[in-house]
Amino acid sequence: MSTIILASTFGVSILAIAYSLFLAFSVSSKSAGSKKLFDISKIISDDLKKKEAKNIKDFALVAIVLFTGIMYAFGWQSAASFLAGAVLFILIDYFLSTISTKASVNMAEAAKSNAVSVYKINYNFAYASTFLIAGVGLLSVAAVNVILTDLNCLLALVLSAVLAAVFSWKSGRQNYLGTFVGTLAIAILLAKSSGVSYKNLEILPLALASFVLIISLLSRFLSGINPAKLNVSSAMNRAVILVSILTLVAAYFGPKYILEAFGTKLIIKLAAALALGLALGLIIIFTRQFSKILPTVAVALIVLASNYLAGTYGVILAALGYLSLWPLSMLANLFSYQNKNAEAIATTAEMSETAVENITTLDSSKIITSGYFIGLFGILAVSALLYYFVGLGSLNFLATDPKLISGLLLGGAASYILSSELFVDKILKIAVAVIGVVLAGITLGPIFLAGVIAGAILIDLLVSQSVSSEVLIMTIVAVFASSFIETQYSLMIRGIIAGGTIVLVVVYFIVKMLYAKRLQIGK
Repeated sequence: MSTIILASTFGVSILAIAYSLFLAFSVSSKSAGSKKLFDISKIISDDLKKKEAKNIKDFALVAIVLFTGIMYAFGWQSAASFLAGAVLFILIDYFLSTISTKASVNMAEAAKSNAVSVYKINYNFAYASTFLIAGVGLLSVAAVNVILTDLNCLLALVLSAVLAAVFSWKSGRQNYLGTFVGTLAIAILLAKSSGVSYKNLEILPLALASFVLIISLLSRFLSGINPAKLNVSSAMNRAVILVSILTLVAAYFGPKYILEAFGTKLIIKLAAALALGLALGLIIIFTRQFSKILPTVAVALIVLASNYLAGTYGVILAALGYLSLWPLSMLANLFSYQNKNAEAIATTAEMSETAVENITTLDSSKIITSGYFIGLFGILAVSALLYYFVGLGSLNFLATDPKLISGLLLGGAASYILSSELFVDKILKIAVAVIGVVLAGITLGPIFLAGVIAGAILIDLLVSQSVSSEVLIMTIVAVFASSFIETQYSLMIRGIIAGGTIVLVVVYFIVKMLYAKRLQIGK
């Protein structure tokens, strides 16, 4: 059974990549049209290349430092996983940024004819981007899980995906690649360390992800999408309902046949945990006006209720149920994002009102699913924190422990400070996030570090209404650091390490400020 599932996973991911590349090249091969649009396209492309060059340079600097640290602390397998993921994910990001620019210009040109042509280009771009990221994400997680035996390799892959998003062309809180790769990888890690004796435990996440990709792809042809009617939101709603129904079917038959979980009561509990995550995802998608608070409530309910149903593995299934809506949610967000870009280009090119209306008539506001990704960020962060707790299972966590309480407060403060204007520089922000977590663990131990991560996640969800990439990086690094904390060095050595590292960060910050002022004076 496991061999068949793994072969199917590789097959589905390769199919998704091939289909997305076909759509991407069909979108980019169209002519930019008029000279004015061509000039605008060139200006956008040149500006994008400059930004990408700087982002890649900064990304390479951070990646080299982290690669060296991972190699030293965890060996070549984890370092190789991180490096391969970093290179692959940043290349995909660059490719998609190029396709996005071409698609926006082509949409503006197509708007001169009719809205149907605009619709087709946008939809093809959104599908190409969605399934390229999903296919590469699934393939990378499956390959690392099969080829590399060290569990830290999956963590290294997640770290590279989240890090790539920080330097992405569409950087921000909707880290599409990071959420998909991270949730899938953490689900496998939790499955391997959950202590449950089901067969094929770590294979189920890959099987469900492959199934979701297939039915999400088929939903394009089965949901009644009609370009002539421009039925964007209604078609997306039908696709979501179709995928949800089929996922519920998989929620029952997956545990029954893949895990070989015997007993109707047990199967129903496992299916209920998966259905819970799916249901909460649906509620968030269809109640956009409450999207600011619902994701936080959803994360709490998923952890509490799914753990009651099936323990740690229940949380895994609930996360996978929520993840089943990822392809269509990403598709909807990309469609809306691309539509706004095309409208801006058409306005800049001073195109006719009819042409601009052919773009704006594609009302995509009804299918914005940003709240869904906020919830998924929270689920990923909490799942990683849960994996941290599992790795430190022998320790007793008491609510009255001063280290835990102080960690919660300082973690919340760290989250707030990292989101402030003081930390605009990406390299500095990541340096503080990584070094701060390592120092917290080395100096004050795992309980304090658990409080720091929990506090950072909580404040991000409540104040920033999401979980930032920096807090995700803090959480993943905390799991890495858990094997190197407190007991490795004497108190004096730990103090020297902490003080020296803080001095280096401060020096970097001062030098950067002085260099920036010198450039301003030179101008």
